[in-house]
Amino acid sequence: MLALLLLALPALALELTGQLVNSPTLNTSTIPLDAYVDLDFGRATAPFRADGSFTFGDVAPGQHIVRPMVRGYTMTDLMVTVGDDGAHVQAFIPGKQALPVSSASLEFPLRVGAAYAQSYYTEANAMNILEMLKSPMVLMMLASGVLAFAVPKMTAGMDDPEFAAEMVAQRKRMNAASQMDWTGALASRLAGEQPEGGSVLPAGAAVGASGGTASPGPGAARTAARGGAAKRGAAKRR
Repeated sequence: MLALLLLALPALALELTGQLVNSPTLNTSTIPLDAYVDLDFGRATAPFRADGSFTFGDVAPGQHIVRPMVRGYTMTDLMVTVGDDGAHVQAFIPGKQALPVSSASLEFPLRVGAAYAQSYYTEANAMNILEMLKSPMVLMMLASGVLAFAVPKMTAGMDDPEFAAEMVAQRKRMNAASQMDWTGALASRLAGEQPEGGSVLPAGAAVGASGGTASPGPGAARTAARGGAAKRGAAKRR
């Protein structure tokens, strides 16, 4: 009985065969010599033959992951479920739950191909004037230029010559009035001071146009009367 079971076990094993699908991205003439097919993450490997075929012999029943490993290309991985009824093939996507074996199966023998060629070169973006104008720094520079050149021209066009002349005349009148106030105050100050060797002029005395002194005021008359009375009293005592 045991001998019969041992003879039946090899019959349950399956030979996995596959073929590289030629495409403009990758074909048998451009495939690298070191390309191979991985089974169950390193459990077994099989090289690509010259015609693009590969073979895994005596694959036990269960789920198996077939990954073509071609340098410079991203390949399509497959999940193969080996059972009594043969092999059920579906795409292998990491993190995604496998479909039941009752669902439609992909082709068997396996057909593998390149999804796309890997590229590690990133082309520099071309110069874009519109993108530069959207930069805040460029907008600030443009605004500063407008303020520096446009505003003076706008204000120059708004100036009124008559209004400017009126402002100049008013400024001259104000300057003249301030100078006259200082001159009058200085003249009044000098009129109340005593010259050297002379008498004190009263503040109310007026100066004539010819340079002579006008008639004294009431205060000056009283002072002169007192002086005359004092002289007459002295003469009588003599």
